Amino acid sequence: RSSDDGEPSGTAGKPIREAILTEAPAAYEGVAVLVTRYKPSTAPLLGAGGLVRAYGTAARLALRELRALATDDDDDAALGLS
Repeated sequence: RSSDDGEPSGTAGKPIREAILTEAPAAYEGVAVLVTRYKPSTAPLLGAGGLVRAYGTAARLALRELRALATDDDDDAALGLS
Protein backbone atom coordinates (compact mmCIF):
# COMPACT_ATOMS: atom_id res chain seq x y z
CA ARG A 1 0.00 0.00 0.00
CA SER A 2 1.22 3.51 -0.68
CA SER A 3 0.02 7.05 -0.05
CA ASP A 4 0.70 10.41 -1.67
CA ASP A 5 -0.41 12.18 1.54
CA GLY A 6 -1.30 15.53 0.04
CA GLU A 7 0.98 15.43 -3.01
CA PRO A 8 -0.56 15.19 -6.48
CA SER A 9 -1.94 11.71 -7.17
CA GLY A 10 0.71 9.15 -8.13
CA THR A 11 3.71 11.40 -7.48
CA ALA A 12 4.94 10.16 -4.08
CA GLY A 13 3.61 6.78 -2.95
CA LYS A 14 3.81 5.05 -6.31
CA PRO A 15 7.49 5.83 -7.06
CA ILE A 16 8.49 4.93 -3.48
CA ARG A 17 6.59 1.63 -3.70
CA GLU A 18 8.25 0.88 -7.06
CA ALA A 19 11.66 1.53 -5.48
CA ILE A 20 10.86 -0.91 -2.69
CA LEU A 21 9.78 -3.57 -5.17
CA THR A 22 12.90 -3.16 -7.32
CA GLU A 23 15.62 -2.28 -4.79
CA ALA A 24 14.79 -4.02 -1.50
CA PRO A 25 16.59 -7.32 -1.01
CA ALA A 26 14.22 -10.23 -1.56
CA ALA A 27 14.97 -11.58 1.92
CA TYR A 28 13.64 -8.41 3.57
CA GLU A 29 10.03 -8.52 4.69
CA GLY A 30 8.03 -5.61 5.95
CA VAL A 31 10.20 -2.92 4.38
CA ALA A 32 8.99 0.64 4.95
CA VAL A 33 10.42 3.77 3.40
CA LEU A 34 9.54 7.25 4.59
CA VAL A 35 10.54 10.23 2.47
CA THR A 36 10.02 13.74 3.80
CA ARG A 37 10.15 16.69 1.45
CA TYR A 38 11.00 20.11 2.82
CA LYS A 39 10.05 22.90 0.45
CA PRO A 40 11.05 26.46 1.25
CA SER A 41 8.49 29.01 0.15
CA THR A 42 11.01 30.43 -2.34
CA ALA A 43 11.83 27.07 -3.97
CA PRO A 44 10.78 26.54 -7.59
CA LEU A 45 7.89 24.15 -8.23
CA LEU A 46 9.01 20.68 -9.28
CA GLY A 47 5.90 19.67 -11.22
CA ALA A 48 4.55 16.12 -11.28
CA GLY A 49 7.54 14.66 -13.14
CA GLY A 50 10.00 16.29 -10.76
CA LEU A 51 8.13 14.96 -7.74
CA VAL A 52 8.11 11.42 -9.14
CA ARG A 53 11.86 11.62 -9.77
CA ALA A 54 12.59 13.17 -6.37
CA TYR A 55 10.61 10.67 -4.32
CA GLY A 56 11.69 7.65 -6.36
CA THR A 57 15.36 8.64 -6.30
CA ALA A 58 15.34 9.30 -2.55
CA ALA A 59 13.80 5.89 -1.87
CA ARG A 60 16.14 4.04 -4.27
CA LEU A 61 19.26 5.67 -2.80
CA ALA A 62 18.19 4.87 0.77
CA LEU A 63 17.44 1.23 -0.09
CA ARG A 64 20.76 0.83 -1.93
CA GLU A 65 22.60 2.26 1.08
CA LEU A 66 20.72 -0.08 3.41
CA ARG A 67 21.61 -3.06 1.23
CA ALA A 68 25.27 -2.01 1.26
CA LEU A 69 25.27 -1.72 5.06
CA ALA A 70 23.46 -4.97 5.75
CA THR A 71 25.46 -8.12 6.31
CA ASP A 72 24.43 -11.77 6.31
CA ASP A 73 24.48 -11.73 10.12
CA ASP A 74 22.03 -8.83 10.44
CA ASP A 75 18.47 -9.78 11.34
CA ASP A 76 17.33 -6.18 11.36
CA ALA A 77 18.87 -3.19 9.67
CA ALA A 78 17.86 0.42 9.99
CA LEU A 79 19.16 3.43 8.16
CA GLY A 80 18.62 7.07 8.88
CA LEU A 81 19.72 9.68 6.35
CA SER A 82 19.40 13.41 6.57
